[in-house]
Amino acid sequence: MKEKGFSNFISLLITLSLHGVILSFVLTTGIFLKTSLYREWMVRSRTFQEKSIKEVIGSWAEKIYEFEDTDKIFEKVSRKGKEGNFNFETSLEFEKLKESGNEILFSFLTTSKTWRERNESKTVLKGKSKFFKGKIPLSLFPLLVESNDSAVEASVFSNLLPKESFSFPISIVLNFSEELIEKIKNSGEGIFYFDSLEKPVLFFNQDVEKIEFGREFDFQVLNIISTGKQVSLRIGTNGSIFYSYDGKLINSQPCKFILINGKIESISSSIDNVLISFLDLTIISSGHIKIATSIDGANSLLGICSVGFDIINGEERESFIKISQNVNSIKASIFSAGRVETESNLFIKGSLQAKKLEGKNIKIFVQDYLVSGINPTFYPLTAENAFFIGKLNIEEWREE
Repeated sequence: MKEKGFSNFISLLITLSLHGVILSFVLTTGIFLKTSLYREWMVRSRTFQEKSIKEVIGSWAEKIYEFEDTDKIFEKVSRKGKEGNFNFETSLEFEKLKESGNEILFSFLTTSKTWRERNESKTVLKGKSKFFKGKIPLSLFPLLVESNDSAVEASVFSNLLPKESFSFPISIVLNFSEELIEKIKNSGEGIFYFDSLEKPVLFFNQDVEKIEFGREFDFQVLNIISTGKQVSLRIGTNGSIFYSYDGKLINSQPCKFILINGKIESISSSIDNVLISFLDLTIISSGHIKIATSIDGANSLLGICSVGFDIINGEERESFIKISQNVNSIKASIFSAGRVETESNLFIKGSLQAKKLEGKNIKIFVQDYLVSGINPTFYPLTAENAFFIGKLNIEEWREE
């Protein structure tokens, strides 16, 4: 009897132990399942929040360039509702921080909240951007083509830019000082280096056969042939040196502008990666331009423009930029009041504005500094008031 009782007691203990293990397993499994389900919900929630934020910013971006009253750009945008198992509310708010000239610095706050029963989560995105208004540099616009009937496929690649491609009538003004205009009007035919200006200008009142980019130490070198004579311009961060064809040497402040009242038969580079850092140079021709080789290198502000009118008397001239088959990549902002013609597929690291595109396909890789307001000093401006929203610079992204 004692052995039987002891045996029953052992069986009871085993049974209770098994029940404990099973109960523990059930409880543990329940907690695990609940945790897993919660984690799954959180992952889906975060994914949905990011999607919702992108959609709100996207819908805002689609409308901003339709507003005639620019203050409406800074009105709060929100959307809420239910999608699947999610209740959601996403908002986009703005605050003007500083206004200076044609630029307004503003901050933005995007909040996306989702909830289901007792579960709730939130994603918060904070940052800053700039709003540009008035007569602004055309180089701000990554791709601007007046004519929509172009067979050329132009693709734009950017980082957090509300709008990349634009189509509106192109009308420009040149960013000239009154003193420069006076000097140009008093010039005869020939080559002139206006070093007395606060911002020196190299002016050709004649056609140019060749502009060749080179580099020596920290200097950007441009060897220029016009009517068979060669001049040379060396541009550094602290100044420029101009060598004329008769041996004259002029030291000045950094030259940021080469103006040709005529055509440019060839722009080329003597070496790969020729552009120096911090170069700020705009080349403007009244007539057509041919780019003969790739022009690439460090981050710089290079502008190449064909404006389509005589610089002195304003008479209309044919405007086009032809980019030869040898060119694969150009690190510059390019503008033509007429057409841009490419003979091979092209990468542009900068921006492109033209009335019409012809030839092969173009890929434009937007440079963040351009769409943040750092543009070539003498790049053409819009003749009419326009506006542009710059890159959205993210300063904080947190999840609650």
